[in-house]
Amino acid sequence: MFAALAAINGAAWIALLGAARSFPTLLPLGITAYVLGLRHAVDIDHIAAIDGTTRKLMHQGKPAESVGFFFSLGHSTIVVVLSVV
Repeated sequence: MFAALAAINGAAWIALLGAARSFPTLLPLGITAYVLGLRHAVDIDHIAAIDGTTRKLMHQGKPAESVGFFFSLGHSTIVVVLSVV
């Protein structure tokens, strides 16, 4: 899971730096978006959703190690799709 997160973050930074070579204005915008995304990740509603789901799965005896990973993956997919639209 950590390798997947590192690969995704690495790919995002490589894409940003590649795009910034042609469009330098994208670099500060990309850094700002990344930092705001990190701050958004610890919003209380996200933490509560992940915690509630993890507790429910643990109570049911199901694996719950990757709840946060899949929550963030689904959430970022929605954000990207809405940004494109």
